[in-house]
Amino acid sequence: MSQVASTEAVENPKRNGGWRHWLAGFRRITTSGNYIPEIDGLRFIAIAAVVLHHVFFEMAMLNNRAEGIAEVGVYGVELFFVISGFVLAAPFAGQYLCGGPRVRLGQYFLRRLTRLEPPYLLALLLIYLLSVIVSNANAA
Repeated sequence: MSQVASTEAVENPKRNGGWRHWLAGFRRITTSGNYIPEIDGLRFIAIAAVVLHHVFFEMAMLNNRAEGIAEVGVYGVELFFVISGFVLAAPFAGQYLCGGPRVRLGQYFLRRLTRLEPPYLLALLLIYLLSVIVSNANAA
């Protein structure tokens, strides 16, 4: 696709399926092509459990009451760690147990770094900017 065509797609997203094409650049691409939709379902359960736990915890604190059944939401973090361990170990298990393709450690670690580093740096930048804004508001 030429530079002009891609610029038109961003400026006028309704032409040539522009939004869809533009958003495709943000799509997660797996190296092996293996996708397990149940893992995403478990991730949703883990994240929802943690979010609900935080909501109910805050409500319980405001009302001086026990949190109740939402206390089990703390296990969402543990579930998320188990899922992460499974996903990280799957290429190695495939290699050693099923005779799958050899895992290249350099590419494996580079992929981990490029997935984790950008959101981490963005979070650091946002926290820094927020701290600057708050400290300036307190100084005034």
